[in-house]
Amino acid sequence: MTVVYVDEGHGSDSLDSACGSDALPFRTLSEAYLHNSPDDEYKVKKANEDEYKAASKSALKEAVSYAAQQQRKAMKAASKKTTQEAAQQEALAQATTTQIEEDLSLAVARPVRLNDTDSTMVGKPRQSEESKPKAPRTKGPVDVEKQCGVTLPNGAQCARSLTCKRHGMGSKRAVPGRSLPYDLLLKQYQE
Repeated sequence: MTVVYVDEGHGSDSLDSACGSDALPFRTLSEAYLHNSPDDEYKVKKANEDEYKAASKSALKEAVSYAAQQQRKAMKAASKKTTQEAAQQEALAQATTTQIEEDLSLAVARPVRLNDTDSTMVGKPRQSEESKPKAPRTKGPVDVEKQCGVTLPNGAQCARSLTCKRHGMGSKRAVPGRSLPYDLLLKQYQE
């Protein structure tokens, strides 16, 4: 039976710097118990104490529980890893047996050059956008009760809403044809 030392103030749970000796103690009892035999004797020194004392039963019980939990996690991870490796090997084996065959129902691929104009080889040329006739967009009258209505440089009226950010309040107030002042229309519009 070996004595394993745990120093909560100056120990380390890293296996590189802790072996459980008096000179290189573990930091926690749980890690010490996980890496050593259950039959070992565990001595613990609290952070504010000067001497090692035997580990309490409740602390050992907690360490046993922690070690069992870590072992279950390790077994689960190993099982998952072996399952994944088996699935990868199965997928690899299936991929090596797959044979690619040419579909004879498809057209035969032929090389085409950029300057080819034969329609049997390259298909129909696309019509340019300019050749399509564009229908003129007709705009309806501006409703000055719900729209900005400020006269634009081209002579038309602004068709944005009353909350238009392009034109100032003074310009919007000066629009002729409103049934109510602009401020009242804006208040109604926002409600």
